[in-house]
Amino acid sequence: MSTIKIATINQWFGLLVLSGLLVGCGGGSSTPDDIAPPVDPPMNTSVDTATTDCGAYQGLILTDDVAPVISFKGVPYAAPPVGDLRWQAPQALDCSADVQTTFDFAEPCAQLEGDGSVTSLAEDCLYLNVWTPADEFPSDDVKPVLFFIHGGGNTRGSPSEFKLGTRFYDGQRLAARADAVVVTVSYRLNAFGFLAHPALSAENFETRSGNYGILDQIAALEWVQRNIGVFGGDPQQVAIFGESGGARDVCTLVASPLASGLFSGAIMQSGSCRQPTLSEREIEGVEIAEFAGCTSTTDSSCLRDADVLTLLEAVGAELNDGALVAENVGPAVDGYLLNDSPHVAIANGSHNLVPMIIGANTEETGNFGVTNLNVAGYENLVLLSYGAFFGNQILDAYPADNYPTPRDAWIALTGDAQFVCPSKRIAKSATQHAPPVYVYRFAQAFDNVLYGSAGAFHGIELFHIFQQTDNIDFYTQTTGDAAVEQAMAGYWSAFAANQNPNSGTLGFWETYSPTEDRVLLIGNDLGMVAEPLTAQCEFWDQFSNFMQ
Repeated sequence: MSTIKIATINQWFGLLVLSGLLVGCGGGSSTPDDIAPPVDPPMNTSVDTATTDCGAYQGLILTDDVAPVISFKGVPYAAPPVGDLRWQAPQALDCSADVQTTFDFAEPCAQLEGDGSVTSLAEDCLYLNVWTPADEFPSDDVKPVLFFIHGGGNTRGSPSEFKLGTRFYDGQRLAARADAVVVTVSYRLNAFGFLAHPALSAENFETRSGNYGILDQIAALEWVQRNIGVFGGDPQQVAIFGESGGARDVCTLVASPLASGLFSGAIMQSGSCRQPTLSEREIEGVEIAEFAGCTSTTDSSCLRDADVLTLLEAVGAELNDGALVAENVGPAVDGYLLNDSPHVAIANGSHNLVPMIIGANTEETGNFGVTNLNVAGYENLVLLSYGAFFGNQILDAYPADNYPTPRDAWIALTGDAQFVCPSKRIAKSATQHAPPVYVYRFAQAFDNVLYGSAGAFHGIELFHIFQQTDNIDFYTQTTGDAAVEQAMAGYWSAFAANQNPNSGTLGFWETYSPTEDRVLLIGNDLGMVAEPLTAQCEFWDQFSNFMQ
């Protein structure tokens, strides 16, 4: 069976990153009598300490215009996956008797930039970050927990990355304004998190290979269940949320029996749920290994001896060779983590039955690097990207004359195909089972010439969720931006607390019904609207079995 592949997805992904618009512990125990003195905190700051099941951590008390927050950055949740632990499931920490300072983000997991330059070569990267409201900390008045999984196609990204001049995954403001505990997590990426290879699978038949990054996320969620209470969080009120590749990982967790009971709700922002089989991933993995100079399919010693940069460059070479698209660095259906592709599990009702929020943005691909197009260029690009059979049908459904410019037509069709309509398909499937589903469409664009032409582009909502629109370079926050920030903090926090985004302080968000087909429009105009893309998604649904 053939699949539709967009020929330019690799170039888009690189442009996206370059432009900046993308967007149980083992060991000993410790007591107060044997804890070593902590490192001095930065000047003019106060500290507080949280004691977990595997050590004590000193965090910083931060001021905010809403409420003070305590941050704990770089808290380890599993043993460093180095040496013999490379390509193994995450292992328990060796606990420390010392108070450990958690003032700064840990180094990102090993990855390259879109242009091939090195971001990080760190394999020791299994750390998470916690921001908690400082009022009466610690307190019996526990808060809901928002657990965030970053995007980046499972090849790059980190909780500490910058976009448009701001560290936009920083959870301080969201914790203060949502009155919630915010957790962000680093997990293995690229070859270290998602390489599937027959020799690696043979080493451990149960866990197979290729899903180490998701197993990291599960280990972090298990850490949350054991420890978030000492940070003021409620382990029974944990909403996982992710964007793009992070949303795909959220969908994987929703479908995985290994993640059962670890969260009470799931939010998928601009993601997909279709995953390939382990055998398909292993074919790609063999090719990646060959780029790294490792030709054996039965002996993993060459791979295990390979240095970090060689393995990262091997994945990059496979991406550039066109055999592997950036979307396809990720989880696999292996019979252990996943019994079915998540979209199948959700349709069958065999997933973790939790409430969900699912949505996408109105101009998802507005920042994907396509600028000047005339009508002929648009039509040629569609035919090149989708082939003549599909391409001519797409041009009938998305004629250039229906849009202000050919570029707008391209943004509409690619956004619908890659993000909006796959999200709607998952929402429709999920409504066939008991927990409620809430669907949104994000429409708040940046109001200036520099960024505004991209519209409500892929990842833009993250600046609003993390309350960062007044920190963006060369941009002045509007009253609409501030209102959207408040709304998203309110909806996301209420969903974490009650598995329902409605708290009575914002406009009512209806549960999704495929028959009614109404979604929450999030923008300058906030409220329920009839789905504006019903016909377009019906068009794409007929190709859903062929789409990646």
